[in-house]
Parts: sequence; C-alpha cells; structure tokens
Amino acid sequence: MTIQRRLTNALSRAVRDAALQILFTLVETGELTMGPLEAAVMQCVWAATEPQSVRQVQAQISTERSFAYTTVMTVMDNLHSKGLLARVRDGRAYLYSSKQTREEYTASILGDVLAEGGDRRGVLMHFVDSLDEDALTSLRQVLQDAPGEDGFRS
Repeated sequence: MTIQRRLTNALSRAVRDAALQILFTLVETGELTMGPLEAAVMQCVWAATEPQSVRQVQAQISTERSFAYTTVMTVMDNLHSKGLLARVRDGRAYLYSSKQTREEYTASILGDVLAEGGDRRGVLMHFVDSLDEDALTSLRQVLQDAPGEDGFRS
C-alpha cells in the first residue's frame, strides 16, 4: 500500500471518527435529539398541507401503535419548545405547523455537522466519495443551478 493510500485511509478514519464524535455531542447536548415519536410527529406535520391539531396527528401516527392524546400533545409541545414547530390557537387547542421544511431541517443538521467537522474540504470530499451515481447527478445539477458569487447562475 502506498504512502498516499495510507494517508488517505488514515484521514478517512479521522474524518469519520470526528464526524461521529460531533454527532454524539449533538445528541448528548440535545441539539440533534429527535426520538422515534418526535420523528413520527414531524413526518406527519411535514406531509400535511395545512396546520395540524394534536388529534389529527394522533390519528395519523396511531395506525401501528396507539398513542394517548396527552402523549402526542406533550411531544408536540416539546417540538414547539425546541423551535421545530410553530403553533397558533384554534379555540381551546393549538394548530401546529413546521417552522422548516424537511429539506431545510436536514440541511441545517448537515450544516451543523459540517461546521464542527474540522477540515470542511476533507469532510465534503469524503461525503461526495460516498454518494451513489444518482446522488452525484443530483448534486451536480444543484451546483450547476446555484447562483454564483455574483448572484447569477453559471
């Protein structure tokens, strides 16, 4: 094995280990914590075309397992406190909507990980190396369509 290959492998391990450490830190501090029920609620809210009541979300996520109304209400209140859901009063209840699209939320998490990942270029290179051909095609298209530094598309 060449020295360059050994260095590349060592760098790959170091970047992977650093990224995992960052993810663990984000989970431990609560910045990345989204449990299974929170994720199910967010999936439901993201899929909706209008703000959702607790009762509507409870009905949708209780297809596989039954959740009490108060459990779903607590989860949605927690997601509101974390800044993921907005809410407005509707009589005695609240209607909830997402503050970000699923894509915006995912991009913010990736941005957090990238910001804490050390060598940004190295992290991005390894990320791109791990993409399949369809994802690479999508990435190329996004980069081609993105405005340049002057604000115009290239």
